[in-house]
Amino acid sequence: VCEESTKIANSNGYNLDIKDMIAYTDEVISDTKLNTSSMLQSIHQKKKTELVEINGAILKAGKDKNCPVSLNDMITHIIPLMYSKI
Repeated sequence: VCEESTKIANSNGYNLDIKDMIAYTDEVISDTKLNTSSMLQSIHQKKKTELVEINGAILKAGKDKNCPVSLNDMITHIIPLMYSKI
């Protein structure tokens, strides 16, 4: 997901290094592993999360530039399904 999103960002004029973005993502995951994220809290409360909007924007930006978007597409469509499972 990080790689796909970085490629989409770069196709839209950003200059991001995929390895740096993956390393930063790993760092954030490690630093926050004991937290209950606001997104997970929202899912438990059956509220809409910002993830749908974030990945939806990435999905649109990728489609506009004809980039592969399969992972962001999956996230954008799967997250809402989680509301009914909790």
